[in-house]
Amino acid sequence: MVDFTPSNEISLMLQSLDDFHEAEIAPLLEDHRDLLTPDYNRLDPDGRLKDEAVDLVETVRRRSGEAGFYGVTMPESVGGSDVSTVELVQLIMRLYSTGLGLNMHVIEGAPGPHRNLLELNESLQEEYLIPTVEGKQSGCFALTESSSGSDATDMETTAERDGNEWVINGNKMWITNSPYADYGQIFAETDSDAEGARGISAFLFDTDNPGFSVERMNETILNDGMQAEISFNDCRVPDSHLIGEPDEGFYLAMRFLNMGRIRIAARCVGLMSFLQDLVVEYANQRESWGKPIGKRQHVRRMVANIATWKETLESLVLRTAWLIDQGEDPAKQASMAKYYGTEKLFSAGDNAVQVFGANGLTHDYPIQRIFRYARLMRIPEGTSEIQQETIAREVGL
Repeated sequence: MVDFTPSNEISLMLQSLDDFHEAEIAPLLEDHRDLLTPDYNRLDPDGRLKDEAVDLVETVRRRSGEAGFYGVTMPESVGGSDVSTVELVQLIMRLYSTGLGLNMHVIEGAPGPHRNLLELNESLQEEYLIPTVEGKQSGCFALTESSSGSDATDMETTAERDGNEWVINGNKMWITNSPYADYGQIFAETDSDAEGARGISAFLFDTDNPGFSVERMNETILNDGMQAEISFNDCRVPDSHLIGEPDEGFYLAMRFLNMGRIRIAARCVGLMSFLQDLVVEYANQRESWGKPIGKRQHVRRMVANIATWKETLESLVLRTAWLIDQGEDPAKQASMAKYYGTEKLFSAGDNAVQVFGANGLTHDYPIQRIFRYARLMRIPEGTSEIQQETIAREVGL
């Protein structure tokens, strides 16, 4: 039997993460309460984050980089801690057990350092990757297009070689952090005769490139101001900015698919833990007809379900992370974790709103934001339906 008890090293990191949240994140939340609550206060009329909100996010990333958390998954050679997948999900679960707020910018996500950038030469790693590990720069990952959705290989963006440069043309949608990024990865078709995933290449581009522009914000129910439609119009990048081998970019994008799904599932574990603590405290204090509502059978059932879903998902997440660390390809388990985690977080958020009643619908409590987040997370990194298709295929259908 595998023992998932945190090692001494990761126990110290977990304690440091708790200390970091208390010393750095909690004061920022308090000082900027009017900006962050309700969450739409952080947005300009066009859906972008206000300058103050951008500065706040960048402050969290920079402080996290200084504390050694932001690039914790990266190799030590570029300033990371090279933690294992099991250790990573343990950190994410602890981080999100504090709720959903500025902690989203502490460890992982599309703006952070991406292992694809290890394919770049040493000079470019020093220019782009290492500053990102330090939290001094941020990036974006431009794969999705408006016409493709789950079928990511159905790509219209193209890149054509012109001497020692590539000329990129096309549009991408739902690209997280693109309005604020210093650079990005763009995936484009480089061989129109290739079938399926072949013929797609990955490139590094600077967001101050005159051929790049942010067209409009993709506003969502989360009011996070992070996603946008972006455009490439004769965007020229040098041949040295090709990431990996030509026509193999989609395989780079998919190489960390299991990791992306297990990270989302780990967030769900943390957020269910946060919800459980909230509803237990509230149900023990809130009274109706002379006794706490936590003594009511229907409330106890809803809380018991949250606790059960959380424990079940945590076991699945740790087991899947361990399989990844063993060098296996746990596509089935990663899909199960992402599917079960996001669906059950949505149910847990619904239960929490119900326990809190009308209070659960207000911005005075953080529950409704987690509920909205849970609905949103049933779509990225493969929709719930895509996860079910993967699971069915993996079991033999």
